[in-house]
Order: sequence, then structure tokens, then C-alpha cells
Amino acid sequence: LGYALFGREIEAFSSPLRALWGCSRLLFGEFEWEVLVEAGIFQAEGIAFIGAFTMLVTVVLMNMLLAIIIDAYENVKAQLQTSSSTETLWSQVAELFDRWRRNHKGSRIPFANVLSGLKEMHDELGPDHLVSRDLLLKYCYRESRGVKI
Repeated sequence: LGYALFGREIEAFSSPLRALWGCSRLLFGEFEWEVLVEAGIFQAEGIAFIGAFTMLVTVVLMNMLLAIIIDAYENVKAQLQTSSSTETLWSQVAELFDRWRRNHKGSRIPFANVLSGLKEMHDELGPDHLVSRDLLLKYCYRESRGVKI
């Protein structure tokens, strides 16, 4: 359309390839309004072309983006429906609350204590030592806390 409207007056639209390049530059906001006015193109024509082209391409690109997002959403939704172990937000909140409550009561050993106990055990006993439940509890939990496991 730019080639048909401005091809004779403006060098940037003088061939179909140049018009395509000019329209791509127009998408990025690089248009020279003064060139349109100097070429004797009516301002209404230029405004209509720039506005219509920009709106049309924006709508097409937004539709493409929306199609990509919806496709990705449908794929994730299908995967979640086939998976039986999917956690919901509420189940995660319930699990966090249960961990906090058990940590607060002293019936659960926090992960940080397990990690530091494993590091101490590795340093003192070496990497080849077999780990039993009692040995793990000895290193991961200090008797002063009163955890009932």
C-alpha cells in the first residue's frame, strides 16, 4: 500500500522492496513526516496510512503473541490434568503450615539441621561410614531440643 500511495513521490517507497523496508522502519517509529509533507502528500493521507498500518500490524502481532500464550497455557493445563501428583496452592500452604507447626512443637527436624548434621558426620566419620537412623538423629538433632521422633 505504501508503494502504491507514495512510490512516485518518495524514494523510500519507490520499489516494492524499498516500500517493505520503509514499512518495517515505520513499525519501529522511524518515519520522516517532513519527507511526506515535502513530497506534496496530503497530511490526511499520510496520517491515515501510518495510523492504519501501525494499528493493523500491532493487532496482528498481538494476536500472534496471544495465540502463543494460549497454546502454552493449554499445554501446561493438559500436563497438569494428566498428572495425579499435582500440588495446588492450598496443599502447599497446608504443607508449609504443618512444617512450621511441627518445627514449633519440636516433632520435626528442620532441613538446615539435617544438612549441618550430615556435614559434621562426613567430617568426623568420613565418607565411607554407613549411616543408621540413630546415628543420623545423633548428628542432626541435639538432645537439648526434645524432638520426639
